[in-house]
Amino acid sequence: MRAAMQPARRTRGFTLIEMLITVSLMGIVIALVAPSMRDLIATQRVRSINSELVTDLQFARTEAVRRGFNVFIEFRTSPANTCYTIKVGGAACNCLRGPGLACNFAEDEIRTVLLPRRLDVALAASSGAANVLLFSNENGRANPPGFRVDVASTRRGALRTTTNAAGRPAVCSPDGSITQVPRCED
Repeated sequence: MRAAMQPARRTRGFTLIEMLITVSLMGIVIALVAPSMRDLIATQRVRSINSELVTDLQFARTEAVRRGFNVFIEFRTSPANTCYTIKVGGAACNCLRGPGLACNFAEDEIRTVLLPRRLDVALAASSGAANVLLFSNENGRANPPGFRVDVASTRRGALRTTTNAAGRPAVCSPDGSITQVPRCED
């Protein structure tokens, strides 16, 4: 009987003020962390796309020697996309049409990569007047030597890949914004 007469223990919860303060502090922390997370994502996206490009350059060089045909990589850009096609011979191709549709004849297209600009990353190839890199079928040499492709984010981060005369790619960061990659010297 005595137990029934004791007043019920009052459990203490959070007051409305305590909840509002906690939610406000969480909002401030998220607002401070969100921009750096977006920059981190942009940098990782640049790294990933550039890594794929380097792999494709090595693949194109190998395919030229293996197939016994010159292999070209042609870069294009539009307001909505940047892209490149790895192709056999001097076939007329347009990577802006998308993978599998870039070349007039399917057997001429080896691989096409299309990057929508909404990803905030773009490719820019430069070598004089042409945006085409040739790998020789005899020895995999690159023409023109020193062909350069920049992969850059509109938010943060840029990488430059340059092929030497032997067709081997080297990567550097033009603005030093990406760590663990040497800064470009030029």
